[in-house]
Amino acid sequence: MRIDVRRPRFVHVVRLHRGSRLARHLSFGGALVLVGLALLARQQGWLAGHDFALVIPAALAWSATVRLVLARDLAALGGALVRLALAAYLVAVLEHLGGWTFRSTWPVLLIAVGVLSVLRGLFEARRPGGTPEDATW
Repeated sequence: MRIDVRRPRFVHVVRLHRGSRLARHLSFGGALVLVGLALLARQQGWLAGHDFALVIPAALAWSATVRLVLARDLAALGGALVRLALAAYLVAVLEHLGGWTFRSTWPVLLIAVGVLSVLRGLFEARRPGGTPEDATW
């Protein structure tokens, strides 16, 4: 009997889609700086309590900007644009712009995730040597 000691396939797939090391470090470091600045501003009384939630879309927008600048292919560009759209959506929901609230717009998120899943499946299958079975989350 032969024991397979290789990594499970799903671990390898997840690792392929994590982006470049530089993008990860810039995104994570920038998010830490944003959270630190927001906490400092809140502690000093410069930032109201309800405005603190805007740190999340700001961190997403920072991550999207880093990934837009460092994008090497269409998939990376698309991922950065999705992050930027999510950040804009969160700002609109948190600030109730145009009457948007999470309660009234959560079906839009379901539709967006479904469309992204379908598109990802289509594009993953088109990669050289790719099959529809390779297109996994």
